[in-house]
Amino acid sequence: MHFANAVLDAARQLGLNLAPILQSARLNQPLLDNPQSRITSQQFSQLMRSVWEQSDDEFLGLTTQPSKYGVFRLFADGAIQKQNLHRVYKHLCRFYSLVNQSISLSLYISKGQVELRMRQVQPEIDRKLLFRDFFLLLWHRFPGWLIGKSIPLQHVKMRGTEPAHAAEYRFMFPCPITYGHDYDAFVFSEEELACPVTQRAENLREHFKQAPLNWFTRQEFTPVYTRRVMEYLAEYREHEASMKDIAVSVNVSERTLRRKLTEEGTSFQEIKDKLRKNMAIYYLSQPDIPISTITNKLGFSEPAAFTRAFKQWTGQTPSLYRENTLI
Repeated sequence: MHFANAVLDAARQLGLNLAPILQSARLNQPLLDNPQSRITSQQFSQLMRSVWEQSDDEFLGLTTQPSKYGVFRLFADGAIQKQNLHRVYKHLCRFYSLVNQSISLSLYISKGQVELRMRQVQPEIDRKLLFRDFFLLLWHRFPGWLIGKSIPLQHVKMRGTEPAHAAEYRFMFPCPITYGHDYDAFVFSEEELACPVTQRAENLREHFKQAPLNWFTRQEFTPVYTRRVMEYLAEYREHEASMKDIAVSVNVSERTLRRKLTEEGTSFQEIKDKLRKNMAIYYLSQPDIPISTITNKLGFSEPAAFTRAFKQWTGQTPSLYRENTLI
């Protein structure tokens, strides 16, 4: 919820009309005021897109100079023509040095490590750290999409002290993070620079139809067995799929599937709970679907079991969440 409120705070500072922005993302103030609430990736994506469109500023007024809506796409059109990741990052640094003087990006290579550093001319404008958090994420994830694999991070460096929302960084930057630097940066192995760009222009067009949603979900890089379980559960979500059912569908034994998921850092129950949570949030945003129907769709034996699980996920009961969410 920190990130949603940070986007809306930026919108207020820009003097935008918040009503249509909130409406487009199916958000309201009671929901935003509850720090325990969660919103879907789709809602946050729509929120960002609406503010970009209204403000015509991809930097959300958080820098000394705006960046018109569409500038990043212009960078991407050039990046997809590059040979490898090294050339992509060199292009990134050069591109923004030409089009915007409010930030500087620099690539440092030393002792087998690569460090992409970002500096803001007036970082105090970015008081909720939204610009820093989002663009570090983007500079990491979009080049990863270009080469068709996630770039393993070794270290992230951040200016200032650890913020109150730092716990969310474990989902964004799965690596050690240190604070107190005078710039923001992420570090990865020099070996990754040789990775070739595998995407093509036709893929880029489709990618930007989904943006920024695809930058928040990382669906392209989900490990293979985790992805297969997610796809199976998503397709057959209206009945209680078992581990055995999924193992048969991917042609491995149940024991092997369990081991593969453990190696990928997850479990069947964890994947199932995550999918259930996201689907629950989606269904509760649809006022015509009774909670009893949602209970059945998600495979819970009774409404009380669904209520307990949802409260554990969000800190609220389904009925209270729906009351606070619907506009």
